[in-house]
Amino acid sequence: MRFTSLTLILFPLLVLVSASPVAKRNGQPQITIVNNEPRTVCLQVETGADSPSRDPPTTKCDGIDGISVPAGQTTVFRPGPLWHGAITPYTRTGARGTRFELNFQPDVTWYDADMELGMSGATLGPSDKQPAIDGRPSLVGELDPLAKANAAWAREKDWGYKAVLWQFPQYISVSEDKSRLTYVYMDKGAPDVVRIFFQLTAAFNAYVYKGSVAQDGNPNAKVHVEGVYAEMERAADDQTRKVDNKDDMTITIFRWG
Repeated sequence: MRFTSLTLILFPLLVLVSASPVAKRNGQPQITIVNNEPRTVCLQVETGADSPSRDPPTTKCDGIDGISVPAGQTTVFRPGPLWHGAITPYTRTGARGTRFELNFQPDVTWYDADMELGMSGATLGPSDKQPAIDGRPSLVGELDPLAKANAAWAREKDWGYKAVLWQFPQYISVSEDKSRLTYVYMDKGAPDVVRIFFQLTAAFNAYVYKGSVAQDGNPNAKVHVEGVYAEMERAADDQTRKVDNKDDMTITIFRWG
């Protein structure tokens, strides 16, 4: 799933509740945002240009138009029937975090995690924690991207490959003895070797490469890829989840350090 044409729509902080799962709303979606960070987190909200629900009220948080969730609290907002769009938390330095895309349809809810343009410790899934329709675990995103990347770094024995990766410390920083990673991040400027590491080597539960449906932003284009790019494309496409008519979804934000 990709949202290639998005109009920025802003949502207010509506209700503070406990972190327990919430009741189904019969076609009225609600998204619970659990903030485990010891600070207020700001989230940008985008709404698809053809989403049936749009034009909600607005709030501002650190200059970001969207949702403000206080430290250690849980916020629920209701975007309206059959809403589809994206929600992106921002880090304490203003860097873009993992972007979550949701599409509430009459019979199913589609969703995924996008790490093409940013990365943070956060997950998305149905509030009742039921598996996806295809039987896979329903949670997308990564609780701790650095820990996931470090596990892959420890498994990887090709030091030539690693030596190329540590040439890009703005995305992958390593300890002085090169035994572990100390920092990971993504943005649109990341080279392909970094995307390969996150998408294939570390197998992040998000799409890091654009996937086939993006088609370089042109829905009429037919882009043919081979080799590792085809493998990355398949892995990216495989990140989309689908659950049975789940009107209640939960985004959980973990500590970024």
